[in-house]
Amino acid sequence: MSRRSSSPIVALEENNRETKDACVCVIDADPAVRDSLVTLIDLSGLPVVAYPSAQDFWKNVDDLVLRCILCEAELPDGNGFELHRSLVKQHLEVPFALLVSGNSPVLYRRAQNAGIVHVYRKPLTNTVELLGFIEAH
Repeated sequence: MSRRSSSPIVALEENNRETKDACVCVIDADPAVRDSLVTLIDLSGLPVVAYPSAQDFWKNVDDLVLRCILCEAELPDGNGFELHRSLVKQHLEVPFALLVSGNSPVLYRRAQNAGIVHVYRKPLTNTVELLGFIEAH
C-alpha cells in the first residue's frame, strides 16, 4: 500500500518492513462478527485491529501499517463502497475485501464496478478462502 503524502502510512517495501508486521484491519458494526474475525485472524498468527465504523477507522488510520482491510458493506456511518472509494481517492493502495449480508447479484456487480475483487458473504463459512486472501497480502 502506498500514499502520496507525508502520512505514516507508506508502502511496506518503502519501509523495508516485512509483511508480518502489517496488520489486518476489520471494520464491521456487528460485535459478534468483528470478534469472530479478530479471533480467526489472531489464531492464524497475524496482527489484527478492528473498528465498528468507518469513522473509528479514519481516526486511527495514520497509526497503522495495513496488510489488508476487511470491511462490511453496510456500516452505521456509511458503507464499504464509500470507504474503498475514499482510500482510492487518497492514493492508499490497500488490498480490500467487502463483507456482505445476503446474495445479491447487484451488490456483487457494484463491487466489481468499484474495483473490489474480493467479496465474502456473511456468515463466513469458508474461512480457508478468507485466510488465503489475507495471507496473500
